Amino acid sequence: VARPINDSGLFWTVRGLGQAGYGPWTREDIARLGSGRQIVPRFLIDQDGVIISTITNRADLQQAMTMIIAAIDDMHYNETAVSRLKMAFLASYRSFVNKPSMMMSSMGTSFLFGGDKRFITIPKSSEIDALSLNDFKTFWTNELSQGPVRITILGDFDPATTPALAVDYFSRLSPRMTPIPDTKLTEVRAAATNALKRNILYHVGDEGSGMLTKIYPTISSEDNLEETRALQVAALIIKTRLSEGFRAQQGSSYLPTANTYIHRALPHYGSLTIAAEMPVDRMEAFRSETDTIIANLAKYGPDADSMMRAKAPLLNEVTQLRRSNNYWLQIMGDDLDNQKIIEAARSYITGREK
Repeated sequence: VARPINDSGLFWTVRGLGQAGYGPWTREDIARLGSGRQIVPRFLIDQDGVIISTITNRADLQQAMTMIIAAIDDMHYNETAVSRLKMAFLASYRSFVNKPSMMMSSMGTSFLFGGDKRFITIPKSSEIDALSLNDFKTFWTNELSQGPVRITILGDFDPATTPALAVDYFSRLSPRMTPIPDTKLTEVRAAATNALKRNILYHVGDEGSGMLTKIYPTISSEDNLEETRALQVAALIIKTRLSEGFRAQQGSSYLPTANTYIHRALPHYGSLTIAAEMPVDRMEAFRSETDTIIANLAKYGPDADSMMRAKAPLLNEVTQLRRSNNYWLQIMGDDLDNQKIIEAARSYITGREK
């Protein structure tokens, strides 16, 4: 989100990191080191940073940290790695544009953020083809050399020695610039879709098939935590009514979704999306049915049965999630200096029960 508005940079090339090696290791060295051991870092992108992670154990923890530090401080780049990256993207490019849902998830994501192209996850094929080694190296050298480093270690490690060990290792990183973020770049809002301004993408798959996504701007958990949780329940009720009403009329191939989204990197962003893949000639009926359901819910609210049917699976899902490593990784990766995030974690289940 620190990129200029409408400039997504080269974050889509993240899977090319490490393909030429880093530190004292070549790509082949890293493959040998990782044979039978879970120490080789993976590179991912989140909206507020680059994530370098690995699954490991007590015996290999120091080796894993050494490799992560080398990846941050001494990444290698070569033409072969860039060529492999481009070939992989171009080979799978048709899958991105062949199905309406894939088209939306790869190239339509900017529509969820008011059209801001920073949030497109897959570029045009011409941009992929134009990628050069110099562009790739310059971009990632800059990105990996600046900003704070947040360290998260979760699992069966010695709590008495591990924190000091992490500080010792990661303090060996070269001095880093910490740019002051422009708060204007995170003031992103969803923009409502409406009949007067419809954004249209064209896939190359089956003629006559399509996907309709309706976007409703909402609020963020920073603005009102209770209301964002209420919106989760509302989305489940809408999905159930669409499934039992419109789907019954249109046939089993139709599968509606309704989801709410907030983003911790965007303090005032919130959206509710309602979507389904369907024949294009049924889209107007879908729009009409969706509008009717929302108007009815706004006017009369849900009945007790609708509330129970929505809350029960939601509470079961969040209860199970809270027992997983992924939940705790997300909590520990959040801004724990923000009291609202602490309160949200403490009321993760009870807030939804309420």
